Amino acid sequence: MAGAGILVAAALYLLGIRAAGRTGTAWTLLPTLGFFLLGLGSWAWVSFGFLGAWSPDLRWAFTTRIALLLFVVPALLSLGRPVELARAALQGRALLGFNAVLGSWFVRLVGNAVFAPLFAIAAFLVFLTPSPTCCGAIPQRRRA
Repeated sequence: MAGAGILVAAALYLLGIRAAGRTGTAWTLLPTLGFFLLGLGSWAWVSFGFLGAWSPDLRWAFTTRIALLLFVVPALLSLGRPVELARAALQGRALLGFNAVLGSWFVRLVGNAVFAPLFAIAAFLVFLTPSPTCCGAIPQRRRA
């Protein structure tokens, strides 16, 4: 699943660079390298490296992987300035729709600095909550 996400993100970014070039905006190499090497590279490293391989078996690897995917990878992806690229690539109604989504109450809520710690608390509460199978609420299947 992560591989498909990485490929889709790469394709959309490249299409954005091409569309921005058609509108007369020259997209520089530095944000492109940041997006691909640091952003998508870290996503691939976290998903397919040690943490990705051992997260089903090691709780700390799973927790570290999820924390990196939630907080570090998006920060590194933002080095490619994808919102600025989308604004440079879109025109007309598509640009108006994009700006309307970015100006919506939901995006303004989750983009607020107060929301970040609440999101972090909610995410890590998931890790601290025992699963229903460990408490007997849901019977576990026995392997033969």
